[in-house]
Amino acid sequence: MSTPGRLSVLAVVLVVATLAAGTVTSAINAARQQEIETLRTYSEPLADAAQNLYSALSIADAAAAASFIFGGVEPAVVRDRYNQAVGDASNALVTASNGVDPADAEALGLLSGVARRCAEYTSLVSTARANDRWGNPIGITYLRSASSMMQGTILPL
Repeated sequence: MSTPGRLSVLAVVLVVATLAAGTVTSAINAARQQEIETLRTYSEPLADAAQNLYSALSIADAAAAASFIFGGVEPAVVRDRYNQAVGDASNALVTASNGVDPADAEALGLLSGVARRCAEYTSLVSTARANDRWGNPIGITYLRSASSMMQGTILPL
């Protein structure tokens, strides 16, 4: 084969290799763009909702504990902070559940577990407050139980 023939074959090989590299690079880039889109539309809002949920539940627990410092009926600002935090936690649960694929049984199970335990938590706090208002010392036991549930079961999820 002559030199011009070899150069022609080499040129064709280089063009094919360049096209193959371009095709592979394009496919990789498309896959990365899809991953970024998934993160932006699914993972990021879910992570944000989880962070908001964690924060709201922590604030609710702190406000519930603070209410017992005053004995009897707590100041309205403390009660309002607790109610706002519980409402924020509920909103975060709704937001998180909207970002979960209905086929993702594990995530849905975790969210429903948090929702169920939040209801138990608020019930324990209400019972603790009622007992505290009546001067029953058992109220602090209910509060301790609620706080233990929050710190040991709900927040670690």
